[in-house]
Amino acid sequence: MKQTLGPKRSLADDIAGYAFISPWLLGFIAFSVIPIFFSLYYSFTNYDILGSPIFNGLANFRRMAKDTLFWQSLKVTFFYAFISVPLRLIFAFFVALLFNR
Repeated sequence: MKQTLGPKRSLADDIAGYAFISPWLLGFIAFSVIPIFFSLYYSFTNYDILGSPIFNGLANFRRMAKDTLFWQSLKVTFFYAFISVPLRLIFAFFVALLFNR
């Protein structure tokens, strides 16, 4: 016995669905995917705005790993993300509970 799962979709329904999703998809590609790929590409080059990019491999990452300012920035970022933000959220939650009573 053949079992049907629901009404069949037509090609027109599929095209309409793709038409509705295409603006979001184009925006996502233009404003997220392409910049991510360009950032990845430029991270492996020596680049200034006036010249063309020159490939230098992992030299940028080696220089970054040796930079003390990078490690200090990383510590501050982790402190803010994992300690400061959760503590503020907990404090705000308890203040909201007090105002709600």
